[in-house]
Order: sequence, then C-alpha cells, then structure tokens
Amino acid sequence: MATPAEQLFLESGIDERRAKETLKNPALTQALTSTIEQAKQLNESTLKTNINLYYQVASTLPANASAHRPILVQYIAEGKIHKNNIELALKYIKKLGADALDTNELDKEAGVGIVVTKEDIQKAVAAVIDANRPQMIEQRYRFLTGPLLGKLRDTSPIKFANAKDLKDEFDAQILALLGPKTDADNAKPAKKEAPAKPAPKPEAAAVAAAHEEKVEEAKELVRFPEPHENKQAKPELLAEHLKRTNGVVVTRFPPEPNGFLHLGHAKSMNLNFSYAKKFNGYTYLRFDDTNPEAEKIEYINAIKDDVAWMGHKPAHVTHASEYFDKLYELAVELIKRGKAYVCHQVADEIKKGRQDRTDSPWRDRPVEENLRLFEDMKNGKFKEGEAILRMKQDMKSENPVMRDLIAYRIKYTPHPHVGDKWVIYPSYDYTHCLNDSLEDITHSLCTLEFERRRESYNWLVDVLGLYRPLVWECSRLNVTHVVLSKRKLIKLVDGKFVSGWDDPRMPTIRGLRRRGYTPTAINDFCNRVGVTRTENLIAYEMLEQCIREDLDLSVHRAMVVLDPIKVTFTNFTGEDRKVTVPNHPRDPTKGTHDLVFSNVIYIERADFRLEELKGYKRLVLGKSVGLSHAGFLVHAKDVKKDGEGNVTEILAEIEYQPAKKPAAFIHWVSAKSGTTPATAEVRLYDKLFKSPTLAAYKEEKNKWSTSGKTAAPAEDVDEVEEGEEEDKAEDKDKWLADLNPDSLKIVTAYVDESIADVKEGHRVQFERNGYFVVDREVTSEGRPVWNRTVKVILSKCDGNAALASALKAYMFGVNVVSVKNMWHRNNIRHIQTDRAMRAALLLLALCFFAVASSRWAPKAKGTFHIQYVGTINTNHSVEAYDIDMEADAKIFSQLKKNGKKIICYFSAGSWENYRSDAKDFPQSVLGKIMDGWPDEKWLDIRQIDVLSKIMGARLDKAKAKGCDAVDPDNSDGYNNDSGFPLKGSDQIKYNKMIAAAAHARNMSVGLKNDIDQIPDLVGSYDFAVNEQCHEYSECGGYDAFISADKPVYNIEYKKKPASFCKAANKQGLSGQYKKLSLDGTTNDCMSGASWK
Repeated sequence: MATPAEQLFLESGIDERRAKETLKNPALTQALTSTIEQAKQLNESTLKTNINLYYQVASTLPANASAHRPILVQYIAEGKIHKNNIELALKYIKKLGADALDTNELDKEAGVGIVVTKEDIQKAVAAVIDANRPQMIEQRYRFLTGPLLGKLRDTSPIKFANAKDLKDEFDAQILALLGPKTDADNAKPAKKEAPAKPAPKPEAAAVAAAHEEKVEEAKELVRFPEPHENKQAKPELLAEHLKRTNGVVVTRFPPEPNGFLHLGHAKSMNLNFSYAKKFNGYTYLRFDDTNPEAEKIEYINAIKDDVAWMGHKPAHVTHASEYFDKLYELAVELIKRGKAYVCHQVADEIKKGRQDRTDSPWRDRPVEENLRLFEDMKNGKFKEGEAILRMKQDMKSENPVMRDLIAYRIKYTPHPHVGDKWVIYPSYDYTHCLNDSLEDITHSLCTLEFERRRESYNWLVDVLGLYRPLVWECSRLNVTHVVLSKRKLIKLVDGKFVSGWDDPRMPTIRGLRRRGYTPTAINDFCNRVGVTRTENLIAYEMLEQCIREDLDLSVHRAMVVLDPIKVTFTNFTGEDRKVTVPNHPRDPTKGTHDLVFSNVIYIERADFRLEELKGYKRLVLGKSVGLSHAGFLVHAKDVKKDGEGNVTEILAEIEYQPAKKPAAFIHWVSAKSGTTPATAEVRLYDKLFKSPTLAAYKEEKNKWSTSGKTAAPAEDVDEVEEGEEEDKAEDKDKWLADLNPDSLKIVTAYVDESIADVKEGHRVQFERNGYFVVDREVTSEGRPVWNRTVKVILSKCDGNAALASALKAYMFGVNVVSVKNMWHRNNIRHIQTDRAMRAALLLLALCFFAVASSRWAPKAKGTFHIQYVGTINTNHSVEAYDIDMEADAKIFSQLKKNGKKIICYFSAGSWENYRSDAKDFPQSVLGKIMDGWPDEKWLDIRQIDVLSKIMGARLDKAKAKGCDAVDPDNSDGYNNDSGFPLKGSDQIKYNKMIAAAAHARNMSVGLKNDIDQIPDLVGSYDFAVNEQCHEYSECGGYDAFISADKPVYNIEYKKKPASFCKAANKQGLSGQYKKLSLDGTTNDCMSGASWK
C-alpha cells in the first residue's frame, strides 16, 4: 500500500519509479512534499503540467537557499517561470544562497514577462553571423561556432529564448551561409608541427599528460559561477578585480603546514588546479601558516614536493605569514570601524557567552582604547591568554560562527617563516578570507564543514570594503577502511601504530607513493569521486581499481612464490631447461625474459591440497595441473611431511608435452640444479582498519541550522583547518580498536630471476598475486624489499566459498548503509558521484558473481531470434530473443512467460537521437555521424567517467525491465572514423567497463563485432554477436568463444543460407540469415527452419 507521500507524488503526475526513488531520500521527500502542497494551494489545475518544474526546484536548491523555494513555486504556479527560464531562476537563487531575495532582481535575472519571438532569434543570430562572416566564409566548418552560440545564450533577451529554437535557427543560418559540408570540410586538418620543447623528467611528463587528459574527461560537468557573476557589495569592487585578473578563474590550494598531505588534500588539489586549468586560469599554493606552534619547515618542503609529484603546477607559492603586515593594518581598520575589540575573557568564559548569547563585558570599549590595547598586544605587553582581539559580529546570531570570533591571539613562539617578528598571530577565520581577497581568488572552494563559516567570511570582507571571492562548499572525502582526520593520523604516528607518515598503510600522499601508487591513479580516483554536496562514503576498492588500471598495460610481469612449498620431479631427465616468458601477456613489444627450469620448483602452498575440493582447480595429490608459461603438466604422486604432519615437499612427475590442455595453470619459481631461487622480503600490506565505516566517520556530528530549529554548538568555532573535523569532542580512541592486526604481513619469497636485482621504485606484477614496488629499504643481507601495492582480481574465484561468503557479507551486510549513500544521486550540477560508487562496488561484484551469481550463462550453439522492428512473435522455438531494450513491456512479459531468455539491444558506442536518454549525453562526447546511420553519432569512449554513468543508467533500466543479457552495439569505434583519435587500448578499457557493469547487475553481456580484440575481451564477455563474418571471411576470429563454450550469434544479410550455413554449423556458430532491417524474417542455420 502506498504511503501518503508516495500517493501524493503519484497523484501529482510523478511516475511510480521516480516516486519510489525519491522516497529513498528523506530530505528530498520532505522538500518535494512541501513544494507540491504549496503548488496545490496556489493553482492545482496546473500541478501535473508543471510537476517537472516543481521537482527540479525541490531537488536542486541547496540547503542554504531553501528559504527561497516558496517564491519559486509561486512563480511557477503563476506562469512566470517555465521551462525556458527555470535554469536561470535557479542559477540566481543558488548564487544568492541565504541572502535576502529581491523579487525585482529575480524577475530581471529570470526574464519574467519577457517574450522572445522567432523573429527576435533570427535577428540576433543574423547579427552575430554578420559580424563574423569573413572568417566563417574563409574557415567554413572549421570555424569554432560554439563560442558564438554561447555568447548568444548569455545575451539578453536571447538568453530567455527556447534553447532548441535558438540552436535550430543558428544551424539553419550557418547552412544557408556555407551550404552543405563538402569532402574538403570533412577531411581532417593537417597537424601543425609543434616547436621543440626541452624534455621534462619522464615521470613528471607522464603525470602531467595523464592528469591533463583526466581533467578534460572528468571536469566537463563541473560548472561554478563565472568570475564576472560574482556578486559584490559594491559593483566597482568586481570591476577592479576583473581588471587585475583579466577575468580568468583563480583558485587556491591552502594547506596548513602542520602535517603531511593525504587523500583528502589530493581531492582538494585535483579540484582547485583542474578547475582553474579548465578555464585557462591559475592556482595559488598558499600555506595557511597562522599557528607557529604546529608548523614546521619539514612539512612545507614535503607539501611542495607532494604537490609537484601529483602533477600540479602552482602559478604562485605564498604564505599567509607574508601578509601579516597587511593583515595587521586591516585589523586596525576593523577596530576603527567599530567592528573589533580587545577582550580579556578566557576560553571557558567565551564558550559560555556563546552558549548563552551574551556579550563580552569588554565588547563596547571605545575605539581609541581598543587601538591602544591592540598595539600593546603587538608590543608584547600582555602574557599569552590575557588579551585577544575579537571581531564584533552578532552574539544573537543563530549561526555560532557569527558570535564574535577571535581575530588575533598572543603566542610567544617564533614562526618558521618570519621568525620572531610577531608575538600576535591572526586566526584562521580572520586570515583565510582576507588572503583570498588579497590574492584575487575567484573561487574559494572548500568542504561542507565550512558552509556555516561562509556568513563570517562574507561579513569580514564586506565590512572592510574588500573584494569578496565566491565561496563554494562540497562534501569532504570519506573513504572506507582509513581515517583522513589529521588529528587521528598524528595519533597513529605518535602512538607507533604505524612506522611513520610514509608507512604504506597510511592514506598520506607519502604513504601511497611508497606503496606504489601513481599520481595518475590518485588523480583518476579523485575524478571518479567527483564533486557533490551529498555526504558519502567512497569504497577504498575504487582507489585500488584505479591503480590496477593504471599499471595493467605498462608494468612487466614476473613469477614470485610468497609461501613456497618444494616440488621435486622424480622423472626429470637431462639438463636444466630454459623457459621463455613474456614480460607482458598482451604486449609483445615489451619483450621476454628467460627462466631456468630444473628438477626442483617451488609453488604456492595454497596451490596444493591433499584432498580434492569441489571447484578447486589447482594441484591435488593424485591429480595434475599446468605450469604457467612452461606448458608442462605436473602430476602430484606423493608428499613428505614433518613431525607435525605438515607437508614439506611434493614428489611429482612432469609431462613435457601434455596431450590435453590443462584445466588450470599455476605459477612457479625454479633455479639451477643444486641451488635455491633468489629471495626477497615481501611486505603484504592490507587495509589499515577492519571495518569499512568505523574509521571513516566521526563518532559524533554537530548538527545545526540557520533556521534556529536545532540548537547550534557554541564551542570550538574559532579554529578549524580545511578538510578537518570541526568537533573536537574526545572519542576516547575507540576507533583504534578497529585497527587491522593483519594489515602487514612480512614473508620471505622466492623470486623470478628477472627481478632478483632491481632498484627502488621498480614496479612489477607478481602473477596471480598483485602489483608490487621495490621499497627504499633493503634487508640486512642487502636483499630488496617489495611492498604490495594492490592485489590482482582473478577472473575466477577458484571456488573459494569462504571468499564468496566474505564478499557477500561485505556487499550486502556490513556496508549496506554505505552502499545506500554511494548510490544516492547528487542534486547539484557538479560531477555526479553515483557512477563512481557503482564502479567501486563493481570490484567486489567481479569476483562475487563469478562464484555466487545466478546470471544466465549461455552455451555454444545456443538458438536465438533477433528482431528490432515489426510485430514480434514470442513463440519461436529458440532459447533467447535479442530485442531492443525499449521494446514494449508486454513483449518482455510474454517472453518471460514463455520461458525465453531476453537479450536487450542498445548502442554503447554511438549516440542514438531517438533514445529516451539522448539528452543526457554532453556535446563533448558526440563525434561524427555514423556512415549509413544518420540518426547516430560515434561516442568519445575515452570519456569513460561521463559515459559510464549514462550506460550504467541504461543497464539499470534494462535490469528493471527484465533483461537477462545485453547486446551493446558499435563496440569497435576505434576501428572507424569516429571523429576522435581513439586507440585500441581505449576500446578495450571501455568494452571491459560495459561488460563489468552488466555483470554487476547480474546480466550476461555479448561482444558485438570487434573481432580484432577478441583475445583481450573473450574472458570478459559471455557470448558474441557477429554481423557478416562469413561475408568478410572473419569467422575464424570467433574460435576463442567457441573453445570457451560461449555462443556466437552470427547474422548474415547478403549471403544466402545455402552459402554459409554449412560452415557455420561446422564451426559451432549459431548462424542466421536476416534482412538488414532486422525484422521478423529469419532463416536459421542450426534447425534449417525459417519463419517470419
């Protein structure tokens, strides 16, 4: 039975699925309920007509602007706001925030009452084209028209016009001027030879290049207000600022040098540097060094090094302390304006005064007296704690940070940057905003803990008559299994729970670097997390997947046995043999290395069992297994045991030329006869904390409201570093009990000869174990030390029921709250985070579903019917139907009733203008029109972060509709003229993402065409769908699918059944003859039947 809220939503015109999704978000449910109830009172007759507008208002307004919701609802009900100007109205309200609303200003910004006719649009477009006519005629379709259209959209009154009408008229006039595109227009322009540049350091160059590519992909959707839109107390302040900065974006990354940078700082760096770069601006690296007691030169140097290593290049490096003289002058000015006073209250008195909202007894001192006392503070005439300078704000305010914050305090401590010049130091709250203003920062981007501090920030710069930067808050980074509170990280280091700030288990940049993480992987992680105002908990597994993807194609492979057990071949004859091993299984250009194979080898203890276990495919006593790269077969005949019954040696026989391919292979290490393999110390690092959530969230959160409905905490509001927790309540170190005792295991391993002598920083994948890096330390014997960066994800879980159980508990039990948070859709126009969260859960799903899923596993020679147009007969004698995913729901229902498996078709490699989600594709991903298919355009599959979200939503829809599998078309864009410089590696990465995303939703997935990449993709796909392999003599490429007992659904359009069916049946293909339209007409090779 529907709840009252659900019933209200349904009656208002919201569809059932959207209503149920909304109900999962209590805050949105409350906002939407309030919005609908107000709308019903104002004009119930238009409620359903305007429901999408009301939903947009309820779901997109930030909390600090929610008080303005009623006026927007009123305007919609009165017809003043409609689909043409809703975005402009919301943009104005969001920028306004909690400030008072002026309806005249809203009318002006939203264009209320303004009617833009088609004639107006025609004239405006003509004027712009006329102004650029010579260049357009000269450059034709290579002329960049996007900026012109963007300029039109920002021009009044055209900005109030219907966007589609404007675009259509613009395109029509361009076509009238230039005519249709010619072959010359479609030809690729010749590349200009770039001037030679000095070669940067290889690692730095790679980092910068990789990061720049990620910026273009992931920041496309981040759109804050532009510098010229920044509201000021006085218009001339903005004009002067724009003159000084030339109107570009200026951001800052402002760490306090009291510790080492961590993942949270990496996210802040990524956002600030990337956003400025995206809009041709620049970024300051500013050290907020206002506390001399905590700051050290060591930290300053480390931060500079970490920023550079991450691939970021600050335009200026500054210190808050460089502005101490200017800040002091501004403090004097603040006193003169009656907005600051010297106070002698101690901490407890200040705390009580804020709680009771009572004034300090010294609040109303005369200006002259405050000036004299402040001078005395500067000259050292007071002891520490005897006097402070407080800002004279509003002690009655509902916002605790407006209750007379501290501006200056006395500290008789030399400063690491300016020495002992000062004995008074400005507070963070006083310094932060003023430094932003002095450096002409356009966007002060910080975390949500600072949302309530925005009022104080704006108050101070306005009172002093200074330029006011735009403050924008987003959620801080919370990651499972780690802590990102600097206070807690210090506790871990000082308490010797870790070896130091660069301990590879630490989430610091230094720790990650030592563990083997790359800047590219960390920046990729930050991009995937994105920007949101919704609190969320990011799975640590997402970070692990980023480093796997970064290292996969570049890092060499080697065989290393971590827990060795000896295997002696009793039938070994002749001399030691040589085995040639590829350095990379998919890249022959990386070469090979040779290994010795003697009568003794060592394998992993976990790769041997005395008794057979269901699903166990490794070596069992009395059974056999293959040896990786050697091609030999090992038969375990007997064992030797110690006094406690533990196996110490396996006696085996070797078969050099097996008659049959082994079911499984294991890795091994050997050495010359009579010697043992080289050894190395291997440190197996794992997650630092056992629980995914205990370490990541604060035990208590301060709750407050500017509406006054919830009591606001009054204490501890003076000093908070960006990205740190605001409440300092003692948690009694309960979180330390969650430390993982198995986060580090040290073993002595036998290693492959090719990596016996390596240098610090060398990275290798230990086959079947993980990615490892050589540490800076060596053993006392001078042997290398290897740190495990991350485990590999095996394609199968080897039947390990315990592992499946653990993964299932993690995915559906322990972390269920986190999963809900991660799937919550962001309500602002920043990068959405749900795509990133799904990717994180996917890592667990890859292994879990291989063991425990019940998804359909089609077998070779399976029967099928494929049809995309016409009336579908649901009674054909076939196993599966391949139909369009947007086919009528009744067809799905009937097919299910008839026991058929349903394969759902959609294009994953192209944009189809008729799809219901066509509007969700940004222009940046759309390429050339597909040859022969005017309704489709190729996609830029390199923008995987953008497309994974859209494709994920499609797969959700397919799953909800009842699809057992999906048939994603156009999966070979790299082999076509897409309009983008796509590479084979781009296609593999994208196709694997599609496959993994389908599997995560318990659906099978087929590989459409893309024959050349089958060796890389057959393991990721459950079947193949081919068009015309007989016509183009390409069917041999599908042997890998047939060998894996996976069906190949083959369709021919031109060759008649008699000319290809015999060959198809012999090879094991499920062949059919179809019309190109893919209607119901079919000639089936396997059954010999035909139907319509």
